[in-house]
Amino acid sequence: MAPLLCLFVGDYLIQGRLFSLPLRSSLVLGLACIGVGAGLFLWGAWLLLWALLLFVAVEALSVVFLLRLRRAKHGGAAAA
Repeated sequence: MAPLLCLFVGDYLIQGRLFSLPLRSSLVLGLACIGVGAGLFLWGAWLLLWALLLFVAVEALSVVFLLRLRRAKHGGAAAA
């Protein structure tokens, strides 16, 4: 289950769904997630914790990007 979740996260990053990240970052992270999923499969690491930590990390990056975008948008309007 853990490798499949990593592949799922990587696929969604590459497709540009669910996460709000710049295109280049999304593609790089998507490929990295697919690599992690393949690594988990090859090493036989079936512990779901690693895949969930990966998902939480990518989601946290997405939230940070959205907050920065929002701050830049509202900060620029207040200064004008």
